[in-house]
Amino acid sequence: MGCNRRKNIDDLKTLHPNINFNQIENNILTWPDKKESIFELNNRIDKMLDWVIKRPETTIAVISHSSFIGQFKDNIIGDEDNELKYCYPYKIELNFLDTNL
Repeated sequence: MGCNRRKNIDDLKTLHPNINFNQIENNILTWPDKKESIFELNNRIDKMLDWVIKRPETTIAVISHSSFIGQFKDNIIGDEDNELKYCYPYKIELNFLDTNL
């Protein structure tokens, strides 16, 4: 398996038995044969944010690849002058005026 591909969901469940994977609808990338565009990445970020703001928890960890985190955090990918730290816990506070979105 090459990079930028998901592992099989059953393998992930075996490797990480304490994680709940129930909300993963499928294990198929929506862009299997091409590089994801910035537009598609921003759509994924928006979907994640929609999910996060509806959660009752006040602290949520998001684990992802640097392109997702960089675009989410700074709206930029591949900034070699300000590379993301490997496995670093960036803190991002989301403040919404209307929590009934």
